[in-house]
Amino acid sequence: MNKTLLRFFIKSNWAIWLGFLLFTLFEVLVMVAMYDLMRAPEMQEFMNIQATDILTMVATSLPIMAAIFTTAYTVFIVFRLVYRPVDSTSIGAHLSAGIKRSTYIITAIFFLVASLVLMYTIIFVVCGLAMIAWEPISWLNWLNTVCLVLLACITVASLSFLFASVFGSRGIGKIGMFGIPALFALLQMLSMFVDLYLENFKIGYLTPHGWIDAEAAAVGAFDLWWLAIIGFVTISCALFTISLVLFRKRQLSI
Repeated sequence: MNKTLLRFFIKSNWAIWLGFLLFTLFEVLVMVAMYDLMRAPEMQEFMNIQATDILTMVATSLPIMAAIFTTAYTVFIVFRLVYRPVDSTSIGAHLSAGIKRSTYIITAIFFLVASLVLMYTIIFVVCGLAMIAWEPISWLNWLNTVCLVLLACITVASLSFLFASVFGSRGIGKIGMFGIPALFALLQMLSMFVDLYLENFKIGYLTPHGWIDAEAAAVGAFDLWWLAIIGFVTISCALFTISLVLFRKRQLSI
């Protein structure tokens, strides 16, 4: 990892990160503030949640918000870290300064993952404090839920990163970097309504965020949480490693 390059990434993207963080916090805090309204049977049926307490309500909604807002953030950052520098050949300035391709990709991966970890650490603390203003919550269950959502976001980010670093501006690169995460977000939104009428299969299962039983995690009843964590970490590490290996062999027009 290159510290100078990392500082460049931070300087270039901190405002974007802050904007998405504040927007996500705003959405969650509005939900917390409207707790009494959200407990209405009509609202719970509309949002496909069965919340009896504030933690369950927020935890059940967090994967959907993450699938939309955090996915948009990761795609935008991947575009700025990998896709655009390669497509515009501006990455040549970094490589000509003595930065190896592997160092560039490792630094980009570190920035992407670290920015998501920091974002969800703040969400965990701020939203947790907001919830306890209404009623006591289990911080351990809230932590478990946030960690699962964070790992799902990193998994989606690793997929977008793979297509951007390996295929770039080719058709398959654009589809993989933009299209697949957008499809995940669309399916997650549709699951709010369609899954109400499905018994044996849920549309949400087709997306990483849908693999999380957030309602069970909120009450400490998600027995397969460890399997989900292993799955998310394994997939993310594999995709990031493939990105690193293949980017080193990719022919760049610089």
